[in-house]
Amino acid sequence: MRSGFELFKTRKQEESIDIATLEQQYGIQLPPLYKLFVSTFHLDRKVLAGERYFDTTIQNYREAAMVAYYPLLNDPEKVLDISLMYDLEFNLIMWQNNYQREPEWMDYGFFKITDIGMGGGLYVGTRDENKDKIFRIVWDWDEPYDEICDNIFELVRGLTLVYDPNDPPHGITSYDQLYKNWGDEYWQIRS
Repeated sequence: MRSGFELFKTRKQEESIDIATLEQQYGIQLPPLYKLFVSTFHLDRKVLAGERYFDTTIQNYREAAMVAYYPLLNDPEKVLDISLMYDLEFNLIMWQNNYQREPEWMDYGFFKITDIGMGGGLYVGTRDENKDKIFRIVWDWDEPYDEICDNIFELVRGLTLVYDPNDPPHGITSYDQLYKNWGDEYWQIRS
């Protein structure tokens, strides 16, 4: 089972990004540990998408495992599954087009960094009183936000790929039925 920094790939030298120029271009000041993280690791929509398998009964992909924040895993009310983590440039475009007018930014100075399965997202604090702290906002909850951890590195250390052996995904009776050939991106079901 992969966890923590095993879920991420480091950026290659030729993939370096000029964060200072992006900050100036978008008129935003990002917190220091978050900037270090996005300059070190390659991020895209697939990085925390969990494991998927091809279900021939519906001719489409299904989730076999999810990425969850381990410290909250045993609390069913607060379990945190992360569905997407976008790269910085995409986040800045979304911030410029939408998020900078949202209460998360206007009221708290939170910059969205991921989507979560329960609807909402994880945000990094940008203001002095909450700089680099990670917050969860669930749109259907009464409280405006929930502080998860002190920084993005602590968050990543707590991430784990979760398989529930007592509740295998639709279409299979056991995880032993899933297999992946060398070079395959997705799992398949062994008949």
